[in-house]
Amino acid sequence: DQHNKVFSYKTLANSRFVWLLFELPASFNNYQTDPLIYLSYILKYPQAGGMIHTLRQKGYITSTEMEIDRMRPATLFGFKFELTEEGFKKIDECLVTFMYYVQKLQREGIPKEIAQDVQKLSELNYKYRETTNILAEVIDIARKLHFYPAQDVLQAGSVVTQFDSQVIADTLVHMSASRLVVLVGSQEYEGDAARILANTDDIPNGEW
Repeated sequence: DQHNKVFSYKTLANSRFVWLLFELPASFNNYQTDPLIYLSYILKYPQAGGMIHTLRQKGYITSTEMEIDRMRPATLFGFKFELTEEGFKKIDECLVTFMYYVQKLQREGIPKEIAQDVQKLSELNYKYRETTNILAEVIDIARKLHFYPAQDVLQAGSVVTQFDSQVIADTLVHMSASRLVVLVGSQEYEGDAARILANTDDIPNGEW
């Protein structure tokens, strides 16, 4: 489409979803204060006041998923919304809501007490994680050995032990509407992708 950042396809299964994708700087050198771990916990916060709670209250989403691919010269960050029928009609509003929370973080940063909570949660989630595919985990560890010190390779990318607000701010700079790539999937999608970003392209950063 004319924006060159919205892609769509018809799915085989009866599902409706939208992926929001950003290409970010490589994060290998900042693995102890991995900004994407902090951002992922905050963006997926399910209680009142959080993005997920807001969209669920409106009946727009059923679930979310997040993917972070660090094994490249750049890091790919993806956030997925599984949409209801009503949410599919309101994709543009879901995008604006997502960017509102991203830019709220850009303006206000992450409070130190919340950062401490994220550190504790990342440690607990790693400690009690379930391993369902041993082979995949071994392959992942082998790949990570090329990027992380051997003593940290198991927890790198899953656990944060330090907090650096500047590292997080430097990452958030790259998460702007102009850098956003949108992937839409649905059986009934008719290809009118241009309208999806219509409500975001004319809104300057910081003024959602």
